[in-house]
Order: sequence, then structure tokens, then C-alpha cells
Amino acid sequence: MNFVRQHPLAWTIFKILVFQKGPDVLPASHFLLGLLLLLNLGVGIASFMVQFDLLGAIMRTLADMSISIAFVYLLLLGASKSARALQTISAMLGVSIVLNVVSLPLLLMVSSEQLSLGASAMFLYIIFCWHIAVMGHIFRHALSISLPAGVLVSFVYVLIAMAIFYSLFPLQ
Repeated sequence: MNFVRQHPLAWTIFKILVFQKGPDVLPASHFLLGLLLLLNLGVGIASFMVQFDLLGAIMRTLADMSISIAFVYLLLLGASKSARALQTISAMLGVSIVLNVVSLPLLLMVSSEQLSLGASAMFLYIIFCWHIAVMGHIFRHALSISLPAGVLVSFVYVLIAMAIFYSLFPLQ
């Protein structure tokens, strides 16, 4: 935890993850967005490589990131709050990086059969629900709406993103 407290960006992302700060505390920085895109790309590829080859992992990660960014930008544009896009997308990417890093050991243990599918599914489901809740928190701040409305937007986002993602990459 000392590492997180000593690094302002990590500490800010942690505060967003525990609902203490909103995306508005992040700088509206193209450099930060680029850094978070690169980190998210690396973590996403690592997560998808548990199940797919390198090319498949890269394609799935790029599709996932593109869907997320497009949804958030179009949502904020539709709400006349596009000025908040850099901070909102940066917050979403930062949160995704952390939650994917937390999920990765579980995915690796499942693939190597070191952890039962039931136990890992439970932990992954908890992380998934936390991710939806945190995204709702981010949407609440970005759209100036209530937390329940933000969680609803987050849930709709997940449904739309999954529909697009699985239309591009059908389950085998």
C-alpha cells in the first residue's frame, strides 16, 4: 500500500476505486490518456493470452478498448459533457488496469487448474460487480447524475459492449 500512497496517479485511481474521488480529480491530459492506454493494452493482452494466442489477445484488447472509449465519448457528447471525456476515459482505463491486474492471477490459476472453477468464478464475479459499481460511480460524476442512475448507465454499457464484442468474437 505504501507504493500506492507514494505515487499520486496510483493513489488517485485507488481513491476512485473505493468511491472517494471522481474522475474530475485526474488531469485532463493527453499524455496521461496515452500512458493509461498503453498500460491497459499490456494488461488486457496478458489477460486475454490466458485463453487466446498473441494475435487473438491483441485484437480482443483493441476491440474492448475501442468499444469502451467510443461508448464513453458518445455518451458524454450526447449529454453535452464532452469536455469531461479525457478525465472520464482516463479514470475508466485506470480502474480497468487495476481490476484486470487483480483478476489475472485468478485467470491463471483457473487455466492451470490450481483453483476450482467455482471458487474462481465467485471471485471473478465479485470483481465484475465491483467494476460495474465503480463505472457507475465514474458515470455519476461525469454525467452529474445519481449513483443508481450511474450504475444503470454502467450496466447498459456492459450489455452493449458485450453484444458488440461477442458479435466480433463469437464464443467458440
